[in-house]
Amino acid sequence: SVAVPSWRHWDVRNEEDLVEDFVRSHGLNRVRLALPPLDYETAEPNESEIILSRVEPALRGNGFVEVITRGTYSADDAALIKEFNPRLAAGHITVKNALERNFSHMKISNILHLCRVAETNLRRGLPGVKIYEFGRLFSSKRGDGQAYDYERDTLTLAASGRWCEHEFRKPESLEEALALFKGALEAVFQSFGCEMEVRPGENPLLHPGAQAQVGTGRITCGFFGVVH
Repeated sequence: SVAVPSWRHWDVRNEEDLVEDFVRSHGLNRVRLALPPLDYETAEPNESEIILSRVEPALRGNGFVEVITRGTYSADDAALIKEFNPRLAAGHITVKNALERNFSHMKISNILHLCRVAETNLRRGLPGVKIYEFGRLFSSKRGDGQAYDYERDTLTLAASGRWCEHEFRKPESLEEALALFKGALEAVFQSFGCEMEVRPGENPLLHPGAQAQVGTGRITCGFFGVVH
């Protein structure tokens, strides 16, 4: 039996803490360098992991690499989105006890985050950037107008600069870059056995005449184009 002195109650609370104290007293150099045998079961992949495992080969095959950005906006970013798309900004979830302005709004779109990642890499001398993120977006309103905290996993792609990094090739025109980007999206759809359909788009964050919605059958599930 062990009695923990009063001045150590904050530090010694369970069996692991007792083992740590004993080892430190006994001598770390007298502990065998061997891990105990592990007996564990691999958890079944969840729906998001299954989706990502199916689309990643298509993305990597087209030269895209994964990035992870923070899940919040600054107050200035939220104001910028509101300037371009007040309807989208109306769904922002505000963090009331945010530690600073950079973390005041939950991320409702990935466009600003991936644009900044692309800009940083181009400034550091990369001739071309192709990135993707499979992450969670947050909105206080659903598409059907019902108001409640709504989360959804979203795949976002971004490309800037050269599509092909070979210096001996001339840079692609805007039309060529859009066609190549569209081909990468078609590969993602094909990984699910679906044919991608392109429809007219009117997203305020993208340039008019250089954007489109994408979907399959009666479902519209995304958009692509040139960032405004």
